[in-house]
Amino acid sequence: MRPGSRAVARGLGKRIAPLLLLLAILALLGDPRGGGVQAGLIFAIGVAMHAIVFGAARAMSTFSPAMLRTAGVWGVCLAAGAGVFAAAGQAFGFIVVDIAGMPVSIGGALLHVAAFVTMGGVAALVFLCLAGRATPLDGAR
Repeated sequence: MRPGSRAVARGLGKRIAPLLLLLAILALLGDPRGGGVQAGLIFAIGVAMHAIVFGAARAMSTFSPAMLRTAGVWGVCLAAGAGVFAAAGQAFGFIVVDIAGMPVSIGGALLHVAAFVTMGGVAALVFLCLAGRATPLDGAR
C-alpha cells in the first residue's frame, strides 16, 4: 500500500466512523418497527471502522471488551425482563408514545433498545476479538 493511499483512507475513516455511530442512534430512533438490530449492527460497523483506521489495540482501549461484554449482558437481561413482565400479564400496550409519527408502545421501544445494546455490544466484541488476532497489513509482504 502506498503512503498516499493510506493517508486518504485514514482521513476518510476519521470522518466516517463518528458519522456511523451517529447513524446508529438515528436508526434506533427513526425506525420503531425494527431499528434496534439495525442500529446495533451499524454501531458495530462504526467500531470496526475505528479499528481499521486506528488499529485494533487503540480500538480496544477506546471500546474496552469488558464494556462491550457488559453491554451485551445488560441487553439480554433487559429483553428477558421485558419478556417476563409481558408474560406476567402486564401488557406493553398500556402506554403508547409517538416516535417519528408512529404510535409505539413502551414495551416495543424497550425491546428495540435491548436489541440495540445487545447487537451493538456483541457484534463489536466479536469483531475486536477477531481483529486483535490478525497481523497488521503494514508488516505483511
